[in-house]
Amino acid sequence: VLEPHTIVPNYAVFSGLRRSGKLFDQFKQDNPNKIIITAAQMLRCQRLAQSCMSMTIAASLLDRTLPEHSMVSEILDVPVKARADAISISKRCIIDLKTTAMPGGADIFRQTVIDYSYHLSAALYCQIAFNTYGSLYDFYWIVVSKQDNSTHVYKASSPTLSAGSALVAQALVKYKKCKESGIWLDEQTKVDYSNNTYEVEEI
Repeated sequence: VLEPHTIVPNYAVFSGLRRSGKLFDQFKQDNPNKIIITAAQMLRCQRLAQSCMSMTIAASLLDRTLPEHSMVSEILDVPVKARADAISISKRCIIDLKTTAMPGGADIFRQTVIDYSYHLSAALYCQIAFNTYGSLYDFYWIVVSKQDNSTHVYKASSPTLSAGSALVAQALVKYKKCKESGIWLDEQTKVDYSNNTYEVEEI
């Protein structure tokens, strides 16, 4: 989806039934320095990519973006770096492409945002983009389900990004204290989400 031009130079598709034996060994020798994938794996990837790019909103968001875009900055005097799946300077938005083994519906993804702290990384990326380009950026998740080949697009709400920003600040303060003290002990403090609302808006 993001860099289709890299497929042929970096991947070789093995059409055999088993990833072993003389045929497979010969195929590896004939394709040095390439990642070997099966025809079934390629087909699954093509179906997911087609699902994503045939979804009008997802395709529009990804149009004329910079893929795998790195940014560096400082937050609270700590050097930070982000590598966005895709970013649009003109549309002022950052896109994070996700695949999931579960359905991509809003209720499930809303919980996934909390479980995997997606809001923390979204807020971090937006802060770094603001520091780099001097503009506020929206953050979108494009979620492609491997279960049903569906694609959903979600926008991080202001409360979600605010909650993520609080976690970013908390993590950086903790990092600075550990660096100053030389004690790198994780106290495994649990974050109370009960008073916060995490919303993602499907578009």
